[in-house]
Amino acid sequence: MNKFLIALVSMLALAGCNEDLRQSSDAIQNKKQEEISKQAIQSVGLPAIVNFQEKRVYKDIYELRDRPNLVTYTYLV
Repeated sequence: MNKFLIALVSMLALAGCNEDLRQSSDAIQNKKQEEISKQAIQSVGLPAIVNFQEKRVYKDIYELRDRPNLVTYTYLV
């Protein structure tokens, strides 16, 4: 009976450790990815975008596409 109890407690302890290992490996992977991203930003830098023209055009296109009575023409050569 005593050996059975020790085996049961050991199995429960190991089962709890398995979940902790998964969480810690995810945390390690996230930390490494963040470090790589920081290195990339330091090395290359962020773009100096101030007008956001492309984003404004994309927004306008999406809004136009949402109109049910929009007529478009396509020419193929």
